[in-house]
Amino acid sequence: MTKPGVDKIAFTAFLLFGGLLFLRLTLPLGRIAQMVPIRVLVPTIALLVLQLVLDWRARRNMLLSDRQGPETRGLVAAKHGANEPPDRPLKILSASRNTGREYQILFLLGLLPALIYLVGFIVAAILIIWFYYRFYLKKSFLISAALSLTATIFFYFLMIMLLGMDIRSGLVWSVMLAAY
Repeated sequence: MTKPGVDKIAFTAFLLFGGLLFLRLTLPLGRIAQMVPIRVLVPTIALLVLQLVLDWRARRNMLLSDRQGPETRGLVAAKHGANEPPDRPLKILSASRNTGREYQILFLLGLLPALIYLVGFIVAAILIIWFYYRFYLKKSFLISAALSLTATIFFYFLMIMLLGMDIRSGLVWSVMLAAY
């Protein structure tokens, strides 16, 4: 289990605030309109509260273990079957070593609505999935392109062919098509 830093606790609190805000916004709706949001939001809020408590507890335990000397951490590691002798301090990894990768995901999630607005869902799906596989998962260019095209074809088939949804074409394509 990775020990959460302040950024993880803040993100969970942000999600909890968003869930509570959506719950507050659904309360004035009619009973039928409230049905689905409340059935989704109540368990989501409960799970977010649980996640916040677990993150907070893990952060508190991490801070308490940092206050203890390295000798104590080495003894605890040796007691639990580590291969280090008790007099050698336990190596503690930084809790924020994956912070750059977390910011990459947040950047992609923030970029998705802007891309959908500008170039439409299909092109945005291709780009976001390609960026995810290429830069976050470090896959090759060919694998990233193949997976993004496959996923986009699947989304297109599911949403347009089966469900008959009207997907926005995006601002760029709307302006280009209106010019002709």
